[in-house]
Amino acid sequence: AMAKTKTSASRKSATPGRRTAKTGARRKRPAAKVARRARPTVHVGGKRKPTFSAGEFVATLKPLLAEFPTLVSIWRTPELDPAFRELLMVAVAQQNDAPYCDWAHRTWAETVGASQVDLARIDQLNLRGFSRSKRAALDFVRALAASDFKDVPGKLRREMEAHYSAREIQAIELVARVMDLTNRSANTYEGMLTRLQGKPSDKGSLVDEAIFSGAFLAIAPLLVLLLSRNSGRPFLETTRNLVAHVQRHYAGART
Repeated sequence: AMAKTKTSASRKSATPGRRTAKTGARRKRPAAKVARRARPTVHVGGKRKPTFSAGEFVATLKPLLAEFPTLVSIWRTPELDPAFRELLMVAVAQQNDAPYCDWAHRTWAETVGASQVDLARIDQLNLRGFSRSKRAALDFVRALAASDFKDVPGKLRREMEAHYSAREIQAIELVARVMDLTNRSANTYEGMLTRLQGKPSDKGSLVDEAIFSGAFLAIAPLLVLLLSRNSGRPFLETTRNLVAHVQRHYAGART
């Protein structure tokens, strides 16, 4: 009992990381528990959406830039079938509740050969019509986005390894990361829209929303123009399709 009392007293008196008076030995600092930060979100259209701060955007973009040659090969060579790549991106956009990105990659998917049936399956979370390999990949990219690229179930990762090479898995994960970055950027722009409607998010930052709104409004017309050319539709018709898609998205969220 005496020994226990002395030990506990000495523990209280010694400051972690400093030398004790008696021994001069340095005590080890207890390992800090790393608390996972929740993904920043904004409340839009009845849902919480993952968003970005400017600093988080830069931190996420840097490792992607390091993979730039691989990204070019994914989109240019391509290492992944373009229709499959776009279906993966639609799945991530839906996981992140990003209707602008969902529309863009749904439109792109159609121009590179994805079927309306496959897109409807993703909409309805009914993946049984896909092959086992595609089903695994679609579940995988959703799980990556849902966990902020941290905690994919081991069973799902093993299934990916059974169907894809390490290089293919890397390509699929990079596609998901690119889509997640654009989703969260567009969602931050939507945070500004709700702020202008008099309903600012309690977690949103006016400065971040202004930065991403400026970028979104500069890039969006160019993207619509590109998609209108690829799909063979007039620019104004393509723009109306985008607006209608976003309106349907939020009408469905309210019902």
